[in-house]
Amino acid sequence: MRERIARLEDHRPTPERGSRPSPRPRVSVAEYHAMLALGALDEHDLELIDGRVLGRPLDTDRHHRCLLHAERLLVAAIGDDAVARLRAPVVLGDYSVPVPDLTLVRPRVDSYADSYPRAGDVLCVIEAADATLFADLKIKGALYAQHGIPEYWVIDVTDCEVIRLAQPDEGWYRYRGHLDLSLPQAVPGLPDRILDFSTLFPGT
Repeated sequence: MRERIARLEDHRPTPERGSRPSPRPRVSVAEYHAMLALGALDEHDLELIDGRVLGRPLDTDRHHRCLLHAERLLVAAIGDDAVARLRAPVVLGDYSVPVPDLTLVRPRVDSYADSYPRAGDVLCVIEAADATLFADLKIKGALYAQHGIPEYWVIDVTDCEVIRLAQPDEGWYRYRGHLDLSLPQAVPGLPDRILDFSTLFPGT
């Protein structure tokens, strides 16, 4: 896996030579929410990424099991100091409403019942990936960095690794590495809370 990541050198998106901007206007967050309210779209199967309404891929069984286990471990680690949201939308700017697999957010009095979290509420985003690995790193990584999400973790369920992106700067993350799953990890934004991911991939 590390060799596959290294071959990319940098997941920063680059425009294709000779590519032309799409003539289709971008969908705003307000327009997207209006379509959801009218029932024109199914929120559970879609997300808005940079003004484009995109379908979410179906989970594999391995992806689903790994994600639920990661959620259990994260909830056990954070106590009442943060909130772990599973498959819940986050509003990023005027043109994006991604639905991360897991989002670690600051506690809020309304428990986010009145409105979705925004970038300033987020401590860390976690995506579990198999076939979507490169898209999660390249497209989602750029999106989260552009909006200043402090940390972005990608669980590679195929190669049983967790890729950590941190320190957003000018639309990308300056730090990219892998978590050592044999060691306790400080929860992003909560240095006194310790996360044990050693059992994330049973049998490895």
